[in-house]
Amino acid sequence: MDRQDPEVTVKLFASVKDAFGLREMRVPLGEGRDVGRLLESICTSPQRVHSVYDEYRTLRQDVTVLVNGRSIVFLDGLRTALKEGDTVSVFPPVYGG
Repeated sequence: MDRQDPEVTVKLFASVKDAFGLREMRVPLGEGRDVGRLLESICTSPQRVHSVYDEYRTLRQDVTVLVNGRSIVFLDGLRTALKEGDTVSVFPPVYGG
């Protein structure tokens, strides 16, 4: 019997979606996976890194990350634990008037 590894869904929006070249991806969970490790694992090119991180390789202040619709600011930040079936959404800055 095949046992599928647990996964989370990552949804990408606007310029982040453009940098990744896709709108959604399924990412396998590893042991003790959290938002910070998830983002590190998917930022596999300079364009992806720049869309999520600043020049100090910390999460850009103007990027919003949600886990199941809740901002990580109100959870445990980049240490927010993930479990199978979670949805992580990454939004770039929103400007306009």
